[in-house]
Amino acid sequence: MRICWVIFFSATNVLQQGKLFREAAALYREHVKNDRMAAECLEKGGLLDEAIAIYLELDQSEKVGDLYRKLGREEKAEMYYRKTIEELRLAKAYQKAATVLVDKLAAREEAKAILLDGWKGAGHPEACLTDYLELSRDAEEQHLAREITYLYSTHVPRLKRIAFLNVLTDINRRYPEPGLQEAALGIAFEVVSQQVELNDTSALKLIGNFLPEDRLLTSDATRFIQRGLQLPPVYTKPDYVSLRNDTSWYNMATFHDQLLGMGMRNGEIHFLRANWEGKITYQFLFKMIAHTLPLCLLADPGLSDHIFIVAENMKTRIDQKLLAYSYFEREITLKTLDWLPQGRLLGCCINGHQGVSVLHYDIHGLMLSHFTMDGKQLRNQQLQLNDDSINPGETRFDPYCMVWRKGHFYCGIGEILVRIDTEGAVEVLDLGAVFTKIAITDVLTALKIVVLTTEGCLWITPSLKEMKLTSGFFGGEIEGKEIKLMTDNRLIIAGGKRAAVYELKNHAPVLQGMIETEEEIKGIIAIPKRHYCAFLEGHNRVSVYKIQTE
Repeated sequence: MRICWVIFFSATNVLQQGKLFREAAALYREHVKNDRMAAECLEKGGLLDEAIAIYLELDQSEKVGDLYRKLGREEKAEMYYRKTIEELRLAKAYQKAATVLVDKLAAREEAKAILLDGWKGAGHPEACLTDYLELSRDAEEQHLAREITYLYSTHVPRLKRIAFLNVLTDINRRYPEPGLQEAALGIAFEVVSQQVELNDTSALKLIGNFLPEDRLLTSDATRFIQRGLQLPPVYTKPDYVSLRNDTSWYNMATFHDQLLGMGMRNGEIHFLRANWEGKITYQFLFKMIAHTLPLCLLADPGLSDHIFIVAENMKTRIDQKLLAYSYFEREITLKTLDWLPQGRLLGCCINGHQGVSVLHYDIHGLMLSHFTMDGKQLRNQQLQLNDDSINPGETRFDPYCMVWRKGHFYCGIGEILVRIDTEGAVEVLDLGAVFTKIAITDVLTALKIVVLTTEGCLWITPSLKEMKLTSGFFGGEIEGKEIKLMTDNRLIIAGGKRAAVYELKNHAPVLQGMIETEEEIKGIIAIPKRHYCAFLEGHNRVSVYKIQTE
């Protein structure tokens, strides 16, 4: 086989030297089985329309735009650049989307808007904000001071103050402009004061970056931290589970004693199944298609043995049994949700009736649609929800924003938590901040809900009659991006390389300890062992921590 490939490659080179690019491309497609090389060959030969046809098959929208621009068909070029930008935005690749906007469409203001969305999100907020400020800077007018003051007053919620200071430190160092330094120092002092009141000293450690000429400031701040505050313990010495290194693992779920994960390698999606004794199996799932990103695993072990692979525009179908055997006590069914309804999706979840429910907008308004596990539609419920904080055009699909428990659906939208009963009646709880994540106890335990917002976490206790806030905002000592309730009444809030452990008891969340990881935390993993928690970290490993008890 290898000899045949060498012969075909040699033949394509000869054909290209003879300017027979169409014939060479045919060899690449039919015998070498490499469509990209065929498209590049046609492009080299100036057969741009034919190259475009192949790039369209490969879903390479940006490249299609480049070739239409070469052909002078600017309207078509912009259409495909816009398609690329939307795909990147849906995949939360905000920096890449901004790069296309600037480099291909010279749309700096649009790029800034999309980078601001990235700052508000949980992917790479600091990098997005840095790029935003770089685009905002005008070397002649030097108006960065005005820009950071505006951002701080309008787009920096409490949980992002430390991240904002990190970005200011970098920008302040790069551009030593008097006006910028003065504005940055004023913001730094205000943030430090606010955070110290919350017993969070992380901002205090940064203040020296804004007064580099004061060499004693950092050491003075350290002494204050050590003497002035009673800090919670820091849990250390984790155990590690190493994952296959040639794959970027980015999403994890658990099913009883099994750890399940998805990762990407060379444009392919791979799946892992592991137990907590170190046995790991891997399998290829399918080739990645840009418009299906981001992918996530949807599981609710107390309700079903189905594990769903979810994306807004999933086209690939997977339906397979992963059998039980000596390493895995329970069988699971792995499926893709390739039948989601058309329209603007909000969320989906496994329900208590061996099915899947989807919250979405269609021409009739807000709908809750119910399906079997195989996608057969059972019924639609039109919901009556009037809330000024919800803009259907700005809502985004998040499978994790919605859960089912004890006869009700719970879903975070905008600045509210919505509860829907079996008849479609809607109850709304005002959160006072933008919802980002929800954590809920499992099916067999007393119902507790914690939501993560842009201002911190809220503990909610639902009853049959209503949802009530059990606590005010808490968790301000960390910029939370992920939350999860453990089996022992503990809540984990994680962000960056830090996690906070709270105990939820007596209607008051109590900070029990902190965890500092070596790599950035990508996700929190619930494990079937009391007083333990785990994290998916960078560098493809899972860290397992024991949460000490008194």
